[in-house]
Amino acid sequence: HRGYGGAAGEIGALHLLGRGVTPETLLSTTDEPLHPLDEQAVAEVFAQAREGDQRARAAVERFIQRLVHDVAALVLALDPELVVIGGWAAGLDGVLAPLREELARYCLRPPAVTLSALGDAAVATGALRLALDHVEEQLFAVEQRPL
Repeated sequence: HRGYGGAAGEIGALHLLGRGVTPETLLSTTDEPLHPLDEQAVAEVFAQAREGDQRARAAVERFIQRLVHDVAALVLALDPELVVIGGWAAGLDGVLAPLREELARYCLRPPAVTLSALGDAAVATGALRLALDHVEEQLFAVEQRPL
């Protein structure tokens, strides 16, 4: 389900609904938000957590809890069979197991959870799909004649 404008499932924007804590703040290991928030910077925080850095472990735990709550809200509303984690979060080790465990606690029927295979190509692939949908719509449009 892509939604009316192709933006369904954009849980990264849920903080705009009054929850002021952003991923940049959640994943920070200092008092400053993580900037830039990109796959490399986030992967570094996850690597530090695996190496035992306590501030990084706390940051990863905050991030995963937020991700779980946001995904659980969508799962409870939409009851999907599958949840695909994409964008920069798809490159992170250690996201799937905690997400699956927590969704099992929150959801009546937990969905399968997997990482997107698109990686860095996700945005470009989505843009291409949107463009192709538009071309198909124009190419195969049927003129409606009044009766």
